[in-house]
Amino acid sequence: IGGLAAFFLWNLPGMVVLVTCSVLIAMFVDPSYPPWYLAGLPPAAVSLLFKQFYGFGKKLDKLGTLLCLISSMVVILINGDIRIAPISSQFVLPITLGVGGFIAYIDSTRQIPYGTYKSASKGWDAESDLTMRRIGIPTWAGALILIVWAGILITTVTFVGLARREGREVNVYFELFEVRTDQ
Repeated sequence: IGGLAAFFLWNLPGMVVLVTCSVLIAMFVDPSYPPWYLAGLPPAAVSLLFKQFYGFGKKLDKLGTLLCLISSMVVILINGDIRIAPISSQFVLPITLGVGGFIAYIDSTRQIPYGTYKSASKGWDAESDLTMRRIGIPTWAGALILIVWAGILITTVTFVGLARREGREVNVYFELFEVRTDQ
């Protein structure tokens, strides 16, 4: 019950508000002439990123701090450089995540690792069904959420493809998540 309550009371409404704001800002704000009150938004985003890096990095070991700093710099480079298309973040950020995980794995196999690796917490057994239910929802509810999400994704992709084949204008929101080959 707790997991479902958190999802429906906090995560889902937050996602709806953020998606609505991102779609509406594209309709009301001209990117070539942004209003004066949005001028400080990019520097504020960068400062929040570094504040989060500092707060998160204080809890990490040497390797974790280094990986956190590199990933923060990659995010700023992608979103701040006019020569790098912002659409490249679709590829670069998952690759950065994968490379960081691979580096941590390689480091964990060394005789004297840079990172600090703890054993699994007491009671954490991947084979036990009780362990998998710790998030507060039954297994069937998690499977149902996954199936509904996949159904919405497949339906959306199908409708966008049909609309494009028929020559109709597609909602700009869908294009935020697609890679264009003509750029």
